[in-house]
Amino acid sequence: MFKNLTQLAQMMKNLGSLQDRVKEHAQRLKRTRIDRASPCRRVAVVMNGVGQVESIQFHEQVVLEDREAVALAVTQAINAAIDQARSLHMDTVKDLTGGMEVPGMDTWMEELKKGTVG
Repeated sequence: MFKNLTQLAQMMKNLGSLQDRVKEHAQRLKRTRIDRASPCRRVAVVMNGVGQVESIQFHEQVVLEDREAVALAVTQAINAAIDQARSLHMDTVKDLTGGMEVPGMDTWMEELKKGTVG
């Protein structure tokens, strides 16, 4: 589980500061803005670092296109923004753990990449 008891003792000692750092990172993620566009560049999504869509912008030509094309472009832009938010989450977790091996972390990170974390 842990390489040695010293590592566990150090983690327990730093738990208070870790909680503060988690709160700080969560606030930073909420303030972070992710701006991603669909491959056709006709739809752009702005999302915060925790994955909440803040706005969707449409190129003026979009109103002339069919609904299916618009729906596809919106989906692609949102998915691109979600992928970036997941990447930010993974970077935050790596920073918070300081490279320490945490049981189950590898599995959780893979699930986060796939979007299957529940």
